Amino acid sequence: MKPDLKTVIQSLQTTIAFDSRDWSIDKRLAWIYGVLMGWDDEAGEPFTFEDRPKGLRDCPKEDYERMHEYRAIVRQYKQSAD
Repeated sequence: MKPDLKTVIQSLQTTIAFDSRDWSIDKRLAWIYGVLMGWDDEAGEPFTFEDRPKGLRDCPKEDYERMHEYRAIVRQYKQSAD
């Protein structure tokens, strides 16, 4: 049986969660992490542009906002697929 998109997303999230690297340092990795896992504070609120991770400090605000939009799409899809 072919996996569905929810399974693919869960597999990627599990891979990231158990990877020992620091996903916050590199711009591309930080962006991927932000889309799939979300950069949230301890209260579960997304980091603001001013509080963004080190790897995203050189990231234009438009790219950072797009990352949050993509994260919302991933989150919404996973919830609707349950």
